[in-house]
Parts: sequence; structure tokens; C-alpha cells
Amino acid sequence: MPDSNLSKLTPYLKGIHLSLDSWRPWRREDGWKLSLAEIRVLVEEREEGMETLPGASQKAPARVRWVPCMREDVDALHKFFSTKTPPKRIVRPLKGATAVYAFGDASSTGLGSSITIGDAIHYQIRQWDDEVTAESSNY
Repeated sequence: MPDSNLSKLTPYLKGIHLSLDSWRPWRREDGWKLSLAEIRVLVEEREEGMETLPGASQKAPARVRWVPCMREDVDALHKFFSTKTPPKRIVRPLKGATAVYAFGDASSTGLGSSITIGDAIHYQIRQWDDEVTAESSNY
């Protein structure tokens, strides 16, 4: 499926989505879900007398609170749709670059790498200090 222009608006819909879901359990103040580690901590800390977990039987409210990023997202969407015709923008870059495979190596005593840009070869050669030399290759 080809990329539509509407998909470029997706990041600006996040604040709306987070606001709509802000009433759900296990959410931060900014609307994002808690991580599994954070939820585990909360479950472990809950009182012994609690029969159900927070929000287990909660129904969707008629109104929800705005999360902080929603205002910025709505302002951006308002600017996007404020004109009758879309603004023109440069689609093609003025400069280009080519990614190439270059040489690189790191060993216990040092490192070296090279890359060719145009007709010039750029390289670097260094030796590790004693502290780094004593470490493993995964350091």
C-alpha cells in the first residue's frame, strides 16, 4: 500500500489517543502505559485487603482529562489544516550522499577505520589507553 499524506499526521494524533485512553488503568499522568516492571511493583505494593486490581471493572467515562501533549498536537493539526491549499515544500534534497562499506577494526591494542569520499581516503588510527586495553572486546 503506498504511503498516504494522512500517515504523516499520525504523530500529531498521539495526544488525542493518549487522552481518550487516559481513564484506563495502569497509566501515567501523561497518558502513557506503565511498563510491566512498574505494574509489577504496584501489584506487589498493593494492600493485602484489595480484592481487585485498579480499574478492573471500570467503565469508560463520559469525559476524559487531557494529557499534556494534546494541546501541542491539536495546535499543530490546526496549523496544518488552516489554509485552503497545502503549503509547498522542497521534496528533493539539495545535497546527496552515498553510504559505502568501509574498513574498521578494533583489537586489544587499538582501532582503525577508513572511508573513501570522492577521491579522498579518510582514516583514523588510535591506540587504546591501558584501562581500555585490559577490558574484553565487548567493552
